[in-house]
Amino acid sequence: MVWLKSAFVMLKKNVWLWLGVVFTMSVVVTLFSIVPILGILMGLISLVFTGGLMKAAAAQARGETPTFGYLFSAFETHFKPLLILALLYLLGLVIVFTVMFGFFLLLAVAGALDSLLIADNMSMNTLLVLLLAALALSAPILALLMSLWFAPPLIVLHDLAPLKAMEKSLQASLRNWRPMLVMGVVFCAIFMILAMFTLGIGMLAAMPMVVLMYYTSYRDIWTDQPLSVNE
Repeated sequence: MVWLKSAFVMLKKNVWLWLGVVFTMSVVVTLFSIVPILGILMGLISLVFTGGLMKAAAAQARGETPTFGYLFSAFETHFKPLLILALLYLLGLVIVFTVMFGFFLLLAVAGALDSLLIADNMSMNTLLVLLLAALALSAPILALLMSLWFAPPLIVLHDLAPLKAMEKSLQASLRNWRPMLVMGVVFCAIFMILAMFTLGIGMLAAMPMVVLMYYTSYRDIWTDQPLSVNE
């Protein structure tokens, strides 16, 4: 997979820098998360750090040497649009979960939920209905995630407005769902293996690959710059 190979090549050129940047971000996130209110704030500004990481990766792809300063660079250049993006995503989650809660509340009030969940009344048709309902309810969440996925690099590297970036991200994710599915499986496999055999410590070492693969997937889809495993 070209995305993975290109990310590995980028990592080899500046492995200690990327490990240091990711470790620094992890420390900042952990420290903020200790205090509940600051943890909420970190959730809102985490996309600003993501924007900085994308700027660092883009700088390396241009032949420059990325520095630690890139991690915080988006706070100066794109803080407002990335914060708006985080708020829009949060609003979307609130709307989706409110609708889901309302749906199950209506079922409970009507008494349909109890009858569906009673084992004696279970049938293949009931299971099929529950499965279809689960798929229908998960579709908006998946669409919301896809609308967020490419939005940070589109904002910091193309100066798109938050809503436009979300729209373009959703369109690109739908067009490229197969390679993105493979990328998701690779991510999950890497983290599961590292979590089991390194007690979670190896997950920190894998984070630079995740960040750079995120960048190479964006670059392959959104720019006309060829992805070469030898760059």
